[in-house]
Amino acid sequence: MVNYLLRLGWSHGDEEIISREDAMAWFGLDRVGKAPARFDMDKLADINSHYLRAMDDGELWALVAPLVTPTSPNAEERVTKLMPLLKERAKTHKDIAAAAGFLVHDGAPEIQEDAAGLLDENAVTNLHKLLGDLPEGPWEAETLQTFLKDWLAENGLKMKDIGLPLRAALTGTKQSPSIVDVMAALGPEEAADRIRKTCKI
Repeated sequence: MVNYLLRLGWSHGDEEIISREDAMAWFGLDRVGKAPARFDMDKLADINSHYLRAMDDGELWALVAPLVTPTSPNAEERVTKLMPLLKERAKTHKDIAAAAGFLVHDGAPEIQEDAAGLLDENAVTNLHKLLGDLPEGPWEAETLQTFLKDWLAENGLKMKDIGLPLRAALTGTKQSPSIVDVMAALGPEEAADRIRKTCKI
């Protein structure tokens, strides 16, 4: 907010992100704008997103936690593990809270209306196959990527056949960080439990 308000009526060349230390060193009345300033919420959000990405993941979790009412004992670990990816898409900490909802509770997620159609009979059949072949933990995104690539080839499937249905089963949504990162954050037991419960296997 301080950065945005500073730039609202004063400039230093093309600099958009200005620390308080730089502001004190650079400030001069000769660069104060003469035209009336206009408060731009989109611009404020853009600047805020820069500071979100720079924040420590643990500190950001402290801001997000009250907004999501976590019930899982693993909520903090999961969210902080995915925080670097959640921050990339967010303008505010409320955006992060909304995107992290599937991480803070255990069990089958609530399937959003636009994701429900992804879990048709064919998708459930493929997820059932995948469930039986999931590797043991611990899981890392890189090894899961290799596993999925090999599994798809062995079963004559493509990523489109499993990617979105798997995302829906694990997160309840059509959009999330990459599916292997989601799987790694949830871990093998929680991921398998969600697939079973969502697909009623």
